[in-house]
Amino acid sequence: MDGVRPDLRIEMRLIGDPDAARLVEEVQLEYVARYGSRDETPIPEGYFAPA
Repeated sequence: MDGVRPDLRIEMRLIGDPDAARLVEEVQLEYVARYGSRDETPIPEGYFAPA
């Protein structure tokens, strides 16, 4: 197999997008499992917005 995944799509999303928010929450749950707490570092609005 050549590693191509026709069912996989990568799309840019803003941090406030529901799909992005879901992924961020999944990462937070991983932080809790690994380190015992969430990452509470503040992220300013627009921080990840495209330039």
